[in-house]
Parts: sequence; C-alpha cells; structure tokens
Amino acid sequence: MSSGIGCGSPLRQITSLICRFWAPNVPNNYDCVHTEPSKRNLWNDNKCTRHFRWICKQAHGPAGL
Repeated sequence: MSSGIGCGSPLRQITSLICRFWAPNVPNNYDCVHTEPSKRNLWNDNKCTRHFRWICKQAHGPAGL
C-alpha cells in the first residue's frame, strides 16, 4: 500500500482490524491485492500489472434466493 501506513507501522492500533486479513510480512508497498491460497487465503499485495486467474460464482434462480 503506497500510503505508507502498513501493518508494521506505529499506527497499527488504528489499522488492527484490517491487518488481521493480511498475510505475514505484507503489505509491501504495492497498490493491488489478491488472496494467497498458500497462506490460508489471506491478503497479499502485488503489482497491478501482474495477472492472476479468477473464478466467479453466480447463484441460480431469482436474485436473493
């Protein structure tokens, strides 16, 4: 996260709710985020130009059911 306020910063108390979703030792000053399956699907930051595979799930039937 290029804002400079990461999970290792002195402002961790302010961001502790968000920090629990990050994998260990991240964020690393990249601007995009993906989940990391090898790290229990916790968040990992990465370059926005990097491509990742994805899957969408769509409910069947009327919306809301």
